[in-house]
Amino acid sequence: MAGLDLKRAEALIREDLKNGRWVHTLGVKETAVWLARIHRVSEEKAAFVALLHDWAKHAPKEDFDRLIEQGLLPEGEEALGMPKLYHAYLAAYWIEHEFGVSDPEILEAVRYHSTGSPGLGVCGRILFVADYIEPGRELRKIDRIRALAEKDLDGAVREVLRRKLLYLVEKGRPVHPRAVAFWNELTERQSNPEAAG
Repeated sequence: MAGLDLKRAEALIREDLKNGRWVHTLGVKETAVWLARIHRVSEEKAAFVALLHDWAKHAPKEDFDRLIEQGLLPEGEEALGMPKLYHAYLAAYWIEHEFGVSDPEILEAVRYHSTGSPGLGVCGRILFVADYIEPGRELRKIDRIRALAEKDLDGAVREVLRRKLLYLVEKGRPVHPRAVAFWNELTERQSNPEAAG
């Protein structure tokens, strides 16, 4: 794999993101690299996806709509009607086309960092957890998830997803079918570990 341009990614994000989002992004990067080191996966990939996961957070909805209309973002159609997910699909598209990155693990990590997805690779699972537990987050009992992520990444993924699903249900908000399918996969894997390997 050719080297990922982390310096360009960091400069671009620093310029594009508002200050609070920039601080969050640095926290996600720090956490993702820490988890990658512990779980022995590419720290470079983890840093790259963490830096760019919210790249499109402040992009106008029209950018997303235009790509859908042109047929350039077909997988994004599943996010129509869920505006909070647009940025993830758009950022993955930009990474592929602006950075020339075709690594499916990187693209899926960014595309599904909000919902998770069945079959999500380890880079995606690290980003999914890091986005939730980064140091700037002050959620109830979050230290327990941080400790869990250190020794059991899949356990941390399940707990983060469980909390996200509960939050959506309690608020009466729709749950993306991909998140439900991811939960079902994780639950099946937990109850039948032999099937996961």
